[in-house]
Amino acid sequence: TPKFAKKLKGNVCSLLYTNASKDNYYHWLTDVLPKIGILQKTNLFNKINFFLIHGKHKNFQSESLKLLNIDNRKLIDANKFNHIYAENLITVDHPFMKKNFLLDSKSLPPWISEWYKKKLIKFKQTKKKNILVLRKNSQRRKILNENELTRYLKSKSFKPVYLEDLSFKKQINLFAQANIVIGLNGAGLSNLFFSNRKTKVIEIMFKNSNLAICGISKSSKLKYYNFFLDQTKVNRNKNQDGEGIINIEKFKKKLMKLI
Repeated sequence: TPKFAKKLKGNVCSLLYTNASKDNYYHWLTDVLPKIGILQKTNLFNKINFFLIHGKHKNFQSESLKLLNIDNRKLIDANKFNHIYAENLITVDHPFMKKNFLLDSKSLPPWISEWYKKKLIKFKQTKKKNILVLRKNSQRRKILNENELTRYLKSKSFKPVYLEDLSFKKQINLFAQANIVIGLNGAGLSNLFFSNRKTKVIEIMFKNSNLAICGISKSSKLKYYNFFLDQTKVNRNKNQDGEGIINIEKFKKKLMKLI
């Protein structure tokens, strides 16, 4: 191992956390970036020479690190360098996990959302928007009558958005100005970290969906509601994934109580 280990002088901080944070937006925002926030509360942050990360091949990874003023020259890709030799290796506690990730993610600490808003929202918020978050070409989770839902919500002045088409900064701005957010359970709703208090959220979900987005909403002091699909298909080995139909009439009644 010493023969091909990457040798690094100075202080190396590891931001690694399982393979899930390698390309998953939710895990990047909950497990990786908040470690920088923890580090910034110490006198070590300005002494870090390198940050060890899972990668920066996704646009949201490179964009978010740049917005947090992390110098690209300090980034070491653990996918490229499986072994490193550091003079000093610094690790950071997980931002919220104590025993069980699924249980702990239901009650995230409020400081994460507060830290994001302080560090990343640099503009004066203008007119509030109602948005419908859609999933482009998703094979894991589908609303079979999504077109019907979209038509109805457009008639109520909701703007359909595909987050895959937006830069990280534009996603921040979109959610920071949101009044009501509606979307199917998924990583894109992690942007609720950037929403203002009392923003209303309706998460469309299956009965077996995880409660991660609920955890973000509650820690950010948002007004969270859920709406269950009539599930028609369960993806094998992943009972929180599949296909379902939304009961439009029931959904209308729920929405009208919020508008």
